[in-house]
Amino acid sequence: MRLRNASILLVGLALLFSCTKVPTRQQVSEKKFSDEELKKFASIYQYLRLRPQPHPEKIMQEVVKKSPLSEKRFGEIMRAKFTQQKIEISPAEQKALDAIRTSVKQSQLDQKKEDDKVIINRGMTLERYYAILTEYKQSTFLQNRIYELMRSKK
Repeated sequence: MRLRNASILLVGLALLFSCTKVPTRQQVSEKKFSDEELKKFASIYQYLRLRPQPHPEKIMQEVVKKSPLSEKRFGEIMRAKFTQQKIEISPAEQKALDAIRTSVKQSQLDQKKEDDKVIINRGMTLERYYAILTEYKQSTFLQNRIYELMRSKK
């Protein structure tokens, strides 16, 4: 009797779950963001990607030129670190390397602040922009949806 009741319960649960529609990732993406938001996101995203930006290598070169470390010595140290070879670095060189690292990070932070200003000035909150961006990077459905919206806009 117990086995029969368990079987009936399992069949009932199976029927319940088969009738309950679980939203797919595509449906969730569809509902999360309005077409207006997606159009605004696409416009901002495209602007940020296409505007002229300093190349990271160029930033690094400029920072190294301003440091007390020669470009040649900096290259030697970086090659040794990259290939995991042991290399002697003086305290002054380490201080210069730390300053270079800090300058590059600051440059990246400044770029992010500029990007954030653009997002806000174009009428979107940072939270919403980055939520869409995260989903955009993971969802081909959302990528295609935004592409279609932009194509129909023209």
